[in-house]
Amino acid sequence: MLKANKLKLCFTASALAVSVLCPGAGWAQEVGSLTGVVKDAGGAGVAGAFVQMRNAERRLNFMVISHEDGKYSTDRLPPGKYVVQAIGGEQQSAPSAPVEVAVGKPASADLALTVARAPALAPAWPGRPPRVPARPSSRRNAISATTRNASCARAARRRAGSRSSTP
Repeated sequence: MLKANKLKLCFTASALAVSVLCPGAGWAQEVGSLTGVVKDAGGAGVAGAFVQMRNAERRLNFMVISHEDGKYSTDRLPPGKYVVQAIGGEQQSAPSAPVEVAVGKPASADLALTVARAPALAPAWPGRPPRVPARPSSRRNAISATTRNASCARAARRRAGSRSSTP
């Protein structure tokens, strides 16, 4: 058992050493780049806008934030077709036409914030629908509350009566 653990440790250490000493070996991933500018309705660049790039074929989502002049860029997108959309302040852009991202071929998508942003959803845990407020109390709850209030009132009268009878 001890020998097997030493063998695993040795293998892990050698794999780590190879990945550090030869960064291009083995796991090289080919990626492409996408750049563009986010502008407001007046044509001025929008800083701090969230730009989302969605690849529906591979179910990938990437997000970057635009710089002070409205420019955004990413150079780590796997090849494929991406739909790009931006959100800034109370405005959002319409989704772009699909943009083809390929290795070694820069792609571009400029966006304009012209559509009113959709209202925010109620807070919820990821993957769980938001909580719906409870319905107004049912008849049973109303009756039990009335009964509880009546019994509390009787108990209060008894306590008050017992206090008044003492000198």
